[in-house]
Amino acid sequence: MNLETVMTPADILPDNINTIDSGGLLVRKGSVAAFLGKAFILDDAQASEATRAEAERDLRALLPAMRQLRIVDVFTLKSEIVHRIAHGA
Repeated sequence: MNLETVMTPADILPDNINTIDSGGLLVRKGSVAAFLGKAFILDDAQASEATRAEAERDLRALLPAMRQLRIVDVFTLKSEIVHRIAHGA
């Protein structure tokens, strides 16, 4: 994948492709959106403990893909909870 020519999501993952191999790690389409969704749940004071625990578990499972895609390197994680989880503090 040449990042200089990638312009749209379909250029990265066309409709008929659901995963990408990134450095030997299979990353599923929608992983970044799922990571963001789980981060929002962790920051939601109205979310139940069970919902927050599930969101944390899912977010942790997505971290290897986010690290491989360098999401946690490119973007500043403003959420203290998500930052702590992502950076192991």
